[in-house]
Amino acid sequence: MDLSNSQKEKEDRLEYELMERPISLGCVVGRSLIKKSVIQKLDVKRLTPELLLEGTKLHFVHRAFYPELQSALSQSKYIHPSIITTVHVKMIGTVSSKNNSPETLAPVTNYVGDRKIESQAHVMWNNIERIVEICIEVNGGVLAPSALMNCIGKTRQARKITGAVISVKYQSMTGGTRSELEESKNLVDEGIFITSWDRAEWTQFRPFWKTDGMTDVEIKRYIYTCTQTVYNRMMGDYNKDGDYEMAVPHLVTYVFNDSTIIYAFSCPCNLYKCRGIRENPGRCHKVCPFVGSELHPNGSISFI
Repeated sequence: MDLSNSQKEKEDRLEYELMERPISLGCVVGRSLIKKSVIQKLDVKRLTPELLLEGTKLHFVHRAFYPELQSALSQSKYIHPSIITTVHVKMIGTVSSKNNSPETLAPVTNYVGDRKIESQAHVMWNNIERIVEICIEVNGGVLAPSALMNCIGKTRQARKITGAVISVKYQSMTGGTRSELEESKNLVDEGIFITSWDRAEWTQFRPFWKTDGMTDVEIKRYIYTCTQTVYNRMMGDYNKDGDYEMAVPHLVTYVFNDSTIIYAFSCPCNLYKCRGIRENPGRCHKVCPFVGSELHPNGSISFI
């Protein structure tokens, strides 16, 4: 099997896990068991596939149902009540428009299991400077890479955007993950958060910059790698030395679950040029003028 076929199989597997697995019978049963645990007032943050089947005739074979039950946990609205993703694309190009007023496209809704995932594109541009920005905002769940790429493509087509993509940045904000669960206890003890329910996990990936332009294949690979890393955290399979985790360096921290900081850091410039120019880079009326000059070597990646 050549490398391209192997990569395609991995991408297809992630697409399945995000879009198809949640509607499987095992996940439906898993969500029912999670809801039952909530009614019984158990600590849902510490639920595992084994605990979900505790007291049932299937407990001794719980490993056989691990993929479905852990997927149900990772997609659970009780454990991950709100999930936000931003993908911010910067281009050197133009928009077929006579003015520079930003536009927000109509939201697109996807239903995955019992989750409603809504994506919406915000477009900002300056035809004089030939700078275009597309910020995709996703609320409700982790969207498959193909859906994110489709959203970018349709936005470019709808607004007749021409030019080359020079940078892209991926972020996510989820609930807690088992891989970092114990660390949050200290934050509760110190009074920063009242309970673990008050905080969300914010993962900020280094932006991908290629000032001479990048291909759709490169963009998709970056988005796929970031998405796989987030999914690994939610599934309890995160490994800081893993292939995906090492491919795109990232910062994981805790914020309040209703925080809007993820939008302020959406731009690939990492606020290097945005600071003082626009209050909220992801939801703003001004275009960030930074187009890749003076890139910090530890603040971005140039290949994927």
